[in-house]
Amino acid sequence: MDSHEFYAGRTRAAILQALASRDSCGGCTSTDIARVVGIAQSSLTYQMSALRDGGLVSSRRCGKYVVHAVTPLGLRILDGA
Repeated sequence: MDSHEFYAGRTRAAILQALASRDSCGGCTSTDIARVVGIAQSSLTYQMSALRDGGLVSSRRCGKYVVHAVTPLGLRILDGA
């Protein structure tokens, strides 16, 4: 088990990794993340809420979409710091 899995759990760790690897354009939509991670949209909503509450991701509305990004704290956890 990686350190980020210890802190966040497997699904949340997968979400953080997906966001970090696809974050070059300013974030990812909920639909993109759910598809990449392979979870239902409703599950993603729950997981993102927990990650936001922990300060690991940020979310912002962009038109009809919600765009998510990893925070510096989330990146530090992914890096094992």
